[in-house]
Amino acid sequence: KCAAGGEPLALETISRAVGRGARTLEAQVVRPADQDSVVEYCINAHENQSHENSRRALHDPMPYWATLWPAGDILADLVASASTACCSDDPVATWGYDIVCDESDPQLKSLREALDVRNKRVMDVGAGLALCSVIAAKSGAREVFAVDHDRLAISVIERTKRANGLSGSIFHPTCLDWNDLRPWPRDLDVILAADVLYDSSAVYVVISLPGSLSRTLPIVSRTARYRHAAHAIRTLLAF
Repeated sequence: KCAAGGEPLALETISRAVGRGARTLEAQVVRPADQDSVVEYCINAHENQSHENSRRALHDPMPYWATLWPAGDILADLVASASTACCSDDPVATWGYDIVCDESDPQLKSLREALDVRNKRVMDVGAGLALCSVIAAKSGAREVFAVDHDRLAISVIERTKRANGLSGSIFHPTCLDWNDLRPWPRDLDVILAADVLYDSSAVYVVISLPGSLSRTLPIVSRTARYRHAAHAIRTLLAF
């Protein structure tokens, strides 16, 4: 049960196998047990908040964070596949998705290097259920900040951290709002952001992150909703 204000919310833990071949990692993901219940829970919690606190809501009125979206699955898979000592010369075999068709394209090498999170400080923006965050930690990241602006999401991510046995010195569930970057961690090596561009207002914020947080490299995967996961990546940008 999770009670970040209001009545308890029923949770469940599922296992997710991520990666390919010898580089398959197992992640335990804690999530709401019933999607309809979490929607009702969050709408009620949002309506019960005072008007003056509405901009710093305890919960989103619609809990998009409570779903494992296809882009998160794919980005986690790419991180697990890239963070290994041996990468195939075949991009499709390495990634599992035909993201870059031309092997001579320098973007492919840049992409592999960016997604290799070993010994790097990583931030997962709009972490949601934090699958990408967990996989980054299990792939050898030095530090991982699982960032979401919804406090209930962070409460659930705390349970995911414990379910995976992750150290508090490495894995940091962090409640932050990207409309105010002042308290955000600096000196990051990689920023992961899965399916955060569903709202056009988010685009400017995402592309401003490198200059704002310094020495950062955002990786953004954007899905075409309601299509098969194998075709879900529309854009994977390495800045």
